[in-house]
Amino acid sequence: MVSKMFEIGGQRMTTWNVLHGCTFDCLYCSVRKLVATRLKDSPVYKDGMTPGINMGMLGKKFKPGEWVFIGYMGDVSCQLWDNIQLVLDKVWEQPEVNFYIQSKAPDAFTGCEAEFPVNVVFGTTLETNRDYKESQAPAPHERYKSMLKLRTTQRRLMVSIEPVMDFDLEIFTAWIQDIRPERVFLGADNYGNGLPEPTAEKLSAFIGQLKDAGIEVIEKQGLTRLL
Repeated sequence: MVSKMFEIGGQRMTTWNVLHGCTFDCLYCSVRKLVATRLKDSPVYKDGMTPGINMGMLGKKFKPGEWVFIGYMGDVSCQLWDNIQLVLDKVWEQPEVNFYIQSKAPDAFTGCEAEFPVNVVFGTTLETNRDYKESQAPAPHERYKSMLKLRTTQRRLMVSIEPVMDFDLEIFTAWIQDIRPERVFLGADNYGNGLPEPTAEKLSAFIGQLKDAGIEVIEKQGLTRLL
């Protein structure tokens, strides 16, 4: 399965949903809606968004150079560490594959550098610098601080700003520049959740400042509505 979320070098990431489920209950979560509707009769999602592991997918192999998103259908930080370790054991066996792990609680990755192979790229979602209380996940400023901790370990980082919410231009730009991610994925609310959104002028200025700082910005389909 390929991810509609992320595209690198013109190729969409492959999703590896060996880990699934999340307890953050984000108001705009499309995965939660999918699990409650189209996937409600699936044996994998019989417990809804309860975190778990799909043992049938554990042995999956990927092509050298491929980008693989681990746990697209949830948040890895909500998993039992034993489940994460089972997956990482398989990642160690495929050093030529690029694995991507994203969490709204990136602090779960700090202090665990020894357990993560060097071909794992870490990411987080930062929809804004403001705390709109749209989920049970750590507040944006906490995610930002956790990513700075990961930066000190010289790990490879990426940031997803999706769905982008209204922000403070100077502060939010500084946050992303401080994190220094390899790339930023920027997307809009495509599901009509009524989220507070930035003006076209503010969003254009934000994109321009990130690009001027040498950060690759991947503008996702649907962003044109805001621009």
